[in-house]
Amino acid sequence: MEQGGEFRLEGIGILMLGVSDLQRAVTFYTETLGLTLKSRIPGFAFLDAGR
Repeated sequence: MEQGGEFRLEGIGILMLGVSDLQRAVTFYTETLGLTLKSRIPGFAFLDAGR
């Protein structure tokens, strides 16, 4: 990409976020943003954004 050129995000493959309240975060991402909860293990939730 040239300096000053256009940047275009085409998708997100994997994103890992640290949160202090996992259940609250899962609720936000599923109910507000519409992501799908795919799996959950202690301390981690795996969400699908449909891409």
